[in-house]
Amino acid sequence: MNEYNFLQELSNDLGELLSNRNNCDVIIQTEENENIKEFYTHSLILCSRSTYFKAALSKNWVHNENGMIIFKKPNISPEIMNHLLKYLYSGIIKLDEQRGINVFKLFIASDELGIKNLCDYILNHIIEKYEKYLIEDPIDILQIIFEYEHFNILRDYCLEFIGKNSEIVFESSKFLLIEKSILIKLLQMDNLEVQDEYEIWNHVLKWGIGRMSKIVDINDFSNWDKKDLLELKNILHDLLLHIRWFQISPKIFYQQISPFESIFPDYLYKDITSKNFKYFILKPRKSICCNSKIITKNHLPILSSWIDYKEKNYYNIKTMPYHFELLYRASKDGFSSTNFHKLCDNKGSTLIICKLKENGKIIGGYNPNNWDSNDNGFYVKSEDSYLFYFNNNIILDDECDDNKKSFDDNEPIIARLANKSYDDYVYNPNCGPTFGTGFDLVIENDVIKCDNIVSYPKLLAFINPKQIYYLEDYEVFKVTK
Repeated sequence: MNEYNFLQELSNDLGELLSNRNNCDVIIQTEENENIKEFYTHSLILCSRSTYFKAALSKNWVHNENGMIIFKKPNISPEIMNHLLKYLYSGIIKLDEQRGINVFKLFIASDELGIKNLCDYILNHIIEKYEKYLIEDPIDILQIIFEYEHFNILRDYCLEFIGKNSEIVFESSKFLLIEKSILIKLLQMDNLEVQDEYEIWNHVLKWGIGRMSKIVDINDFSNWDKKDLLELKNILHDLLLHIRWFQISPKIFYQQISPFESIFPDYLYKDITSKNFKYFILKPRKSICCNSKIITKNHLPILSSWIDYKEKNYYNIKTMPYHFELLYRASKDGFSSTNFHKLCDNKGSTLIICKLKENGKIIGGYNPNNWDSNDNGFYVKSEDSYLFYFNNNIILDDECDDNKKSFDDNEPIIARLANKSYDDYVYNPNCGPTFGTGFDLVIENDVIKCDNIVSYPKLLAFINPKQIYYLEDYEVFKVTK
């Protein structure tokens, strides 16, 4: 005789027991916002499915009333208890239909109730879906994974993900609710990606002001008094040492931060303003975002790879060894050559990134030496410089560890020196960035052009000699390793 599996029918019938209350002998009371909800259950099923209930119902932990066992679980919400009881009766639970925060709560409750198989299943599900859940509800998820030891392994995954996507925390509508200890943990991360460190200060300041006993206007100091500043000082005391002050420009510090001098410990403020930093043992934060309005962080591994002559097996986001600090943006600082030299001369290695107004294509170059604006103009030799072109639809997968790359249209193009004995740069105070002895690529105010192709023959693949291209914008980044 053929066997037939009746497990689905059995699951359905047992599930019906939970809803029809026949032969119930246990009432489980849950509570949420002072509203009590009762579940009528069967001790036989509870004890056979949960080690917690088996121990609790066999000991003097419960109260009997009119022949019914009254079992109170105020720490588990009615919604979570309902899902767990359905699982205990029918063996069915649908995690994909739950919000992430509820999945975490289901794990915590199932662990408390000793439902091991369900615990293991939910934990594996969380590990698979944690990125989605963090995006959905980052603050509440962080509070949970730092509170419960069961999430130690998951905690590292979550912090790594937040390091690359810090905006999901800092721009969350619940950011002001994050615990101080968790915020400190985030600030301690060397790989926390932000546009710049000043952004970190802004978030910390808003968090602190949000915790003050009265509402104050961050933009109007006339309504602040000494008590307000003292209160803010006490709130932020443990946070200020975790900000990389040495990565904030002096100009920004004096304009935007110095009005809050009184909230700083004296030694720390003197350290910052004197650029002594003897109290700092922090590493520079590796900012992968690079604060560009032209490229994304996914361009940076390619540009970093080209610096190290890696023209096939590119770095990825995790492995690239370079940091990019914005020095100049023409749309903000002015397109004149004078402004370029004022902000970019004698800064060391730099990366020039230009966006063409006509078609959005990206053209630029890498200079491993200083820019200079000697009155007479002169040539400088360099072996490691390059020019480059990106289609504006380029994509590089930042999770790709095997260096696979995909491009919508054209692949990026790198143009290196044809002969490393060529003089590479022309330093001229009347021009902006200039590459090649033939003025192969030169920026003059809001125009980029090629006079003659001499030093970089492959430049012909993406720019026409003698043609003028107008710039939508261009940026210069300091490159450090």
